[in-house]
Amino acid sequence: MITDITHPLTPQAQQVATKRYFRKDINGNCIEDWSGLCWRVVNHVCQNESEEFRKKIHHLFLNTYALPNSPCLVNAGNSISGLMACFVSKAPEDCWHNPDGVGMI
Repeated sequence: MITDITHPLTPQAQQVATKRYFRKDINGNCIEDWSGLCWRVVNHVCQNESEEFRKKIHHLFLNTYALPNSPCLVNAGNSISGLMACFVSKAPEDCWHNPDGVGMI
């Protein structure tokens, strides 16, 4: 059985989340709390998963057992949806090669 928040945010984490991650209205007032942010991210990232799976992931995020990176917390559910913090492009000298000479990463 999944319970509600067992490890709420520390005051410092709450301050950071309020300033950087929670959605705000046009006047800058928060319109989202920690649970709402977790649901927004889960529903965006796990949109093709079962409701049971989403609830389990929400529980992990809600209790800070696991968290995605900052871009995911900020952009999940937005029209931009940039969820990654860095991008890696393939460089031939950094690739592993199989016996057939086809590059693999």
